[in-house]
Amino acid sequence: MKFDQQEWKREGEEILEKLRAQFKTLKTWDDLQEFFITMKTTRRSFGIQGKRRTCSVFGWQQVSDTRVYYLYDDEVSTGKADICNLYRYLTIK
Repeated sequence: MKFDQQEWKREGEEILEKLRAQFKTLKTWDDLQEFFITMKTTRRSFGIQGKRRTCSVFGWQQVSDTRVYYLYDDEVSTGKADICNLYRYLTIK
């Protein structure tokens, strides 16, 4: 069986589109935790990255049921946002 690179790319773009749409619907800490599980169970490696930085987000801390702190992989920069607004500051790549 031959590897079809175009099919692999198309499938990845579809998964990414679905993840980005789901990311915009998050409202609570539980929703965010379910989203992390969904990201990890795809056959691809996706990550969350800042829109204004090239840094990935890797640390999360719950402030309330609807608010979080996050840490970028430079281990210095942080962010704080309502979960429902995360898509404004972060993106899935």
